[in-house]
Amino acid sequence: MALLWGLLVLSWSCLQGPCSVFSPVSAMEPLGRQLTSGPTQEQVPPLTLLKLGNQEPGGRTALKSPPGVCSRDPTPEQTRRLAQAMMAFTADLFSLVAQTSTCPNLILSPLSVALALSHLALGAQNHTLQRLQQVLHAGSGPCLPHLLSRLCQNLGPGAFRLAARMYLQKGFPIKEDFLEQSQRLFGAKPVRLTGKQEDDLANINQWVKEATEGKIQEFLSELPEDAVLLLLNAIHFQGFWRNKFDPSLTQRDSF
Repeated sequence: MALLWGLLVLSWSCLQGPCSVFSPVSAMEPLGRQLTSGPTQEQVPPLTLLKLGNQEPGGRTALKSPPGVCSRDPTPEQTRRLAQAMMAFTADLFSLVAQTSTCPNLILSPLSVALALSHLALGAQNHTLQRLQQVLHAGSGPCLPHLLSRLCQNLGPGAFRLAARMYLQKGFPIKEDFLEQSQRLFGAKPVRLTGKQEDDLANINQWVKEATEGKIQEFLSELPEDAVLLLLNAIHFQGFWRNKFDPSLTQRDSF
């Protein structure tokens, strides 16, 4: 039997200034530095992304509508390119996490991270979208969120389950198209934060506990003061080997 849990949280903060990625996993910091590093850019703190390039006057987030072709079933060529992109992204992510890991054994869920970043790309355009596509090895194709969503749907229920949730700051204006596509493609139900940290933390931790079937009891101990949008997803995989091991030929040992 194989069992894998993955959980990722992304947070948009200070939308009038830099956008930051918040993660309790310190090993994600190099990914933030990779997204911002460049010969013409100033030194920035870890986990700080670029200023959002998709804001309209008044701070409202704009959503670029995808072409109709994104709603079709993926072609064999699109599936092949998606597989290549995910393999390249997985290699990059594993290398970055391994550099900061203090454990000799390492296991992670690249699909969970890729889904969260592609979800973020739904509401991005211009330079922000280009940087996300670069990290995901998606080129200039606009259909990555739809392809990943269709991939998860094709996996079907049973061994693989995905849960997603989106928390919004009270009163934060956001495009209805983004909310609709977030729920349709990723099943991310939007929930408004109350502004009361104790209540919001309790609600978030309760959702995480339920989404991971109790594997993670307390995910967050505090919220960033300037957080306006949190994207969370949890992946559960529990499968059985097609050809099971012979018990008489196995023994317990260090993995």
